[in-house]
Formats: sequence, C-alpha cells, structure tokens
Amino acid sequence: MSDSDTELLIDHDLNSNGSLGEAPSTQRTLNTFFGVIVPCCLSMFSVVLFLRMGFIIGQAGLIQTLIMLVIAFLIIALTVTSVCAISTNGAVEAGGAYFMISRALGPEMGASIGLMFYLANAAAVAMYIFGMCETIIDDFGPGGQLLPNENSTGIPTSQWIEYGYGTALLFLVAVICLVGADIYAKAVFGIFIVVGSAIICVIVSFFVEKDMQVPVVNPDWPNRTELYTGFSSVTFHSNLYSNYTYDYTIPNSPIMGFIDVFAILFNGCTGIMAGANMSGELKNPSKSIPLGTIAACSIVCFTYILLMMFIAATCPKALLNNNYTFLQAINFWPPIVFIGIFFSSFSAALSSLIGASRVLHAMANDGMFGPALRLMKKTNSKGNPYVAVIVTWGIIQVVLLIGKLNAIAPLVTIFFLLAYTACDLACLGLDWASAPNFRPTFKYFSWHTALLGVISTMAVMFLVNYIWALAAMAIMIILSAISHYTAPQVAWGSISQALIFHQVRKYALKMNVQDASVDSWRPGILFLVKDITTSVEGLLFVNDLKKSGLLVLGHVNLGNIDQEDMDSSKRKLNAWYDFVKRSNVKAFVEHTTCPDLRLGAEQLLRLSGLGGMKANTLVMSIDSPIESTKDIITDAVRLDRNVVLMKNVTSFNRNLLDGRNQNFIDIWPTSLTSPGFIIGTVDSIKSDANAQFLLQLGCLLSRSHSWKSTAQLRIFIPVAPGTDFQASQKSFKAYFMELRINAVLVLVTVEYDQLELMDEDYVLWVNSLILSKKSGQTGVTFVQLPSTVDTCMAFISPEKGSASYLTDIGPVVMTWGLKNVISV
Repeated sequence: MSDSDTELLIDHDLNSNGSLGEAPSTQRTLNTFFGVIVPCCLSMFSVVLFLRMGFIIGQAGLIQTLIMLVIAFLIIALTVTSVCAISTNGAVEAGGAYFMISRALGPEMGASIGLMFYLANAAAVAMYIFGMCETIIDDFGPGGQLLPNENSTGIPTSQWIEYGYGTALLFLVAVICLVGADIYAKAVFGIFIVVGSAIICVIVSFFVEKDMQVPVVNPDWPNRTELYTGFSSVTFHSNLYSNYTYDYTIPNSPIMGFIDVFAILFNGCTGIMAGANMSGELKNPSKSIPLGTIAACSIVCFTYILLMMFIAATCPKALLNNNYTFLQAINFWPPIVFIGIFFSSFSAALSSLIGASRVLHAMANDGMFGPALRLMKKTNSKGNPYVAVIVTWGIIQVVLLIGKLNAIAPLVTIFFLLAYTACDLACLGLDWASAPNFRPTFKYFSWHTALLGVISTMAVMFLVNYIWALAAMAIMIILSAISHYTAPQVAWGSISQALIFHQVRKYALKMNVQDASVDSWRPGILFLVKDITTSVEGLLFVNDLKKSGLLVLGHVNLGNIDQEDMDSSKRKLNAWYDFVKRSNVKAFVEHTTCPDLRLGAEQLLRLSGLGGMKANTLVMSIDSPIESTKDIITDAVRLDRNVVLMKNVTSFNRNLLDGRNQNFIDIWPTSLTSPGFIIGTVDSIKSDANAQFLLQLGCLLSRSHSWKSTAQLRIFIPVAPGTDFQASQKSFKAYFMELRINAVLVLVTVEYDQLELMDEDYVLWVNSLILSKKSGQTGVTFVQLPSTVDTCMAFISPEKGSASYLTDIGPVVMTWGLKNVISV
C-alpha cells in the first residue's frame, strides 16, 4: 500500500468550552443571592401570587389547591435535582439550560430544546407583561380601585390601547436589557425588597383589617360587592372544597377544571431556571445554581402555603372567583399591592428576556441552525448580546397580540415542561450510560429522580393541554431534524453516543464467535484499500456486497511508528472518516503503520472488529496486483479468513442500477479455475465450501438496496456431454429452492478433452467460456479462485500471458471460501 495522503478536512474554530466561534466575554459579577435566589423568587412570585392565588383557591378549594401545590413542587423538585446534577458536573458557561442540555444530549437535541426553552422564556415575558397590564387597568381604568374617587374616569381602555400599554412596558424592559445585566443586578435587590414588603403587608392586612364590603370586578355582576369576613371558621370551611366556574376575564369561557387551574398554578413554579439563565454572569455557577435554586423553591413554597391558608380563612368564594385584585382591596395600604405586582412582574420579565437572549446568543455561538442565527453572535464591549435582545423583543411584541394572561399560561407551561423533561432526560441518559465524566457533586441526584422527573413532566404536559403538548413535541422533532443537518461538528459529546456505546459493549460481550452458527453467519469484510479516492466504485460495490454485515476499510501506512508524523496520520484518518460519511457508506475505518505491507495486513486481519463482530473475509482489488498479494492471501487463509478478489469493479457503471435496466449476477459455483475441475453436481456443490460461499455472496448482492430492484441471479453449472438436462435441472432447482435462491439455472456442456488443458491455454479457455455465456446485461460475474495459492497467482498475475484472463468480461468477483455459510 502506498502512503498517499488525501486530506479532506473540515476545520472549525473551537474555543475552550467546546463551542464554536468567539467565546463570549461577559463579565461574571453575580453571587448566589443576586444571581439565583432573587431572580427565581421574583419569577415565581410575580403574577400568580398577587393576581391568581385567590382565583385558584376560589375555584379548586384549599384542599385541592394544596394537592396541586404538592404535585407542582414534587415535579419541580425532581427537575431541580437534575439541574443541580448537571450544574455540578463541570464548568457551566453562558446559555443556562441550553448549555447544560446541549452538552449532555448533543447538538441536535440541544438545539431543538434550546430553541423551545428560548420560546418559553419569550412567551413568559409576554405573560408577565399581561399581568402588569391587567393590574394597571384594574387599578387605574374605569372604576379602578386606586382612582381618587368614584367620579374619576381613569385611563382609557380597549384591546388596542391595552396592547399599547404592553408595548410601552416591553420597550422599557428591552431598553434595560440592552443596557446590560449590570443594571438589572443593581436594581434587583431593591425590587426584591419592594416585593417582599408587599407580601409582608398582605400578610399583616389579614390580621389588621376587619370585615368590609369589597367591589366585584366581574362585568357580568355590575355594582355588586362581596363581604370580606376576616378570619372566620365558616369562611375557612366553605373554601375547603372546589367550586369550579368560568374565568370572568375571558368572554364565553368554558367551566374551569382541576387541570385548567393546575396549569395556572404551575406557572408560579416555572421560574426555577431563572438563575441558570444567568449562568454566564454568575461568579461560581456550579455552586450558585443548586444552592440558590433550592433556597428559592423553599422560600416560594413556604410563602404560597402561608398565603393559601390566610386567603382561605378570610375571603369568601364569590370574592375570590370574581376579583383578581382582591388583595389590594383588603390591604391597609392598597398601593403597596400594585407596587408589588408591578415590580415583581417587571423583574420577572427582565429576567426572562435576559435569559432568552442569552440562550439565543449561546446557540448562535455554537453555530446552531447555520446562518439563520449568525447575527445573534454580536455583542457590545461588555459581552451583552444586543442583537439577540432586539430579535427577542420583536418576537414578544407579536405574542402580545394574544392579549390574555390565562390564554397564554398553558402554552408557557408546556414549553417549560418540555425543557424540564429534556433536562431530566439528559441526566437519566448520562447515568444509565455510565458516562465516565458524569460525576456530579450534588449528592441527592439518582437515575430514579431523573426517571420520575421525565414521567411526571411528560404527564403534566398532556394533562395541561394534549393538543399543545403534541404540537410542541412535533415542533421539537422538526427542529431536531433541521439541526441534524445544520449543526456543525462540535468538540462536545452526545448522550446518544454514550448510550450507543453502553448498549454496544453490553451486547458485544454476549456475542461469542465460537457460538456462531451457519444460520447467523454474516459477512465481516476487511476491504484492504490503497487510496480511498481512487476506490470509490469498489467501495460502493463492497458496501452492497456486505448487506447487513460488517465492513472495515483497512489501510497500511508504510513506515516506522517511531518516525511517523502523527499529525499527518491523524489528518489522513479524519479525511477517510469524512469521505466515508459523505459517501453514505456504513463502514468502519482502520489504519495501521508498519514497515512491511504483509505485516500491516496481518495486523488488520487479526484486530479488525470487536468480539463476535470480527472480520471474517478479506477483500482486495487486483486491477493492479501488488508484490505482496500472494503473501497476504496466504496469511488470510492461515488465519481462517475467506478471500475475495475483485477485478474491473472500478469500471462498473452504477447508473445501470437506476431500476430501468435488467442486470444479471452471473455465478459459476464450481471449481472452474482449477485444471481438471469436477463436473457440477448437487453433491459436489453441497460439499464445496467455496461454492457455498460464492452462492451466499451472490444472494446478498442481489438483495442489497442498490441491486434488488434490477438484479436477477443466473447460476451456470458445467455438465458432461450426454447429461440428462431435464433430470439435472430438476435436481438443481430443487436444491436451490431448498436454499431459497431464486435464480435462472443454465447448464453448460463441457467436452472432456478441455478438462486436460493446462497453464496459459487453460486460463485463456476459461476466459473464453465465461465470455461466451456473458450477456450484455451481466453486471458482475462470480467465480471461484483456484484451490491453491500458487495456482491462484497464475490467474491474477499479469505474468505468463494471463493478463487477458477475465479482462474482457467486466466486473468479476473471485472467491475463496473456507466454511459452509449458507443454510438449508
């Protein structure tokens, strides 16, 4: 083999964390409290706590509401353990959940889930904007609770005016995000203090405010009030059980149910990744994300339970179901609730928009979806991805056209649940695959929690809205398919590869070559190749020949390993890998370096394959026989390997396999290439391992994807003069039917004096015999090799005039089979 080095390289600019393009230069300034606890708490408090907690209790009752809360936080806790596991399993860069999921599940799934998570955050921003708009309208619109007096007209309201309010608020959020995360980090503590103060004022008001009449906001009940009772056992008892009704903010809405209300409540728990979204700005994300996320969930859960108990004990159902802003009406200083709602929602919108833009920027840095996201890479001098912020702002502006919080809440829930499912799935796969580098320092994770997380999040997705769930999964599949073709080569792995390795190793250990039977035999081909770029037709033919078996492309680099240029050898090997991939050939590549071609071929024969999947057949092209061919064939036979020599295969026109042409696969299963060969009989073929091997290869080729629609087997059997053709045909057809071989049988009469020909004359006679039976539609001819290596060389060597042997016949496959490989 020559040491030709065809370099087919794909270069990518990889930075140190395995992403593509320029690494982000975002400054890490946030600690656990400001970077994780505060964003998570504010995202979960926001709209649900101030505007929907009473509605949930009024609809579902306290008992069912507590059940919902337990279910929600159990699901959240399972996903939190997975988030903690991934975040404590190595460095976490910008991109939050996308970075963690993509580095575990691989670029295809990472890109699709990352985009879904991006859309979830973008939709969440719209939901928080809706919450702020609702509060502004309820408090300062006609009949607003914070107007100076009853005669005040309040701010104008209509569908498009409310859209204008939302647009203005979104613009303010976008401007702050364009300035950067720094201004958010500086203001977030003040916002947290304000929201915390509002919650404390609400709790205090339950104790200091006595019974009072509170206006009902439901437009179907004009000028109606309901009595706020304060702490009352009667009120508490009446709120224990459910009383599902319609949502008064949505005209002609259906009656609510457990799942509908649970979807609204669950939105108050979907902020668990707000801290992970800030991973690029966290000083120590591996420590801050698990600690801060768990702390935030604990704070929010405790606060929810406390408020649920107080609301159920003080407010009648009619008030809860018909006034979202009742907490403001019963507060000793009503404006503080408006301030709490506004600032918590504003902060949550900021956090979600920042997180969404970081996810989009991270995907662009990784080269996902090709040029579509290329502009998202752009950042300012501080690393703020301003283009991603602007694009996200535009998407949210469109979402605002939906116009109602409750209408978008299920969609946000499903998108977040899909991201949670992916996070749990990533950890489950890594643990099941026993990935060596999956060593999270978080102690409370196990594959059990990840599996329960996957099951629970998937179940909730379909319970919330099975149509939206199916749509979300369909979108994810489509995005995965797109990213499969657009995702670049990356320096980080894929969970699929880890799982495949785990399963392959498991089953490879169960495969024992000594237990292999004739029925389970498959070709394990080692195709010894000199130069892959000049062996394309041969490679495609061998790929067809192997059918569902093993194919290894072997190459010997001549030289001494001590003096080998390792960089050049690696580039050459990668070029072969890339060539095979682009050729759509299912094959492995094995290179070895050896000062002698024969020794290198022996190494490949001995070591190619794994366990029960070892190479059992050597394939070589003899269009240009090399000096070591006879040595190499001898070694293959000694190592109990079948031998296949191909001639003229590179000249085969594959356009003939387009389905419009009939192609014959001609098989001569008798020892035609041995002087004094035996006349063909059923018994002689049954006892000839080479004949069995030849028939098997011909059948495999005829059943391959490229040949099966055009190929027809023709089997040629030499017979003696005077043979009863009818009886012989009947006998052979019965045998081939027993072998399940559908072929045209051709009996060829051979004169006895021709059997005595020797040397060059015999070679030329064999050539003329095969040529005489060849059809213009013959695609390839299969013949046996002689029974000895010396005789074999007389047929394949250009010496002694045998250059004419099989040269005019077209593609020829010559075989030397050692064992019976076809079953009856």
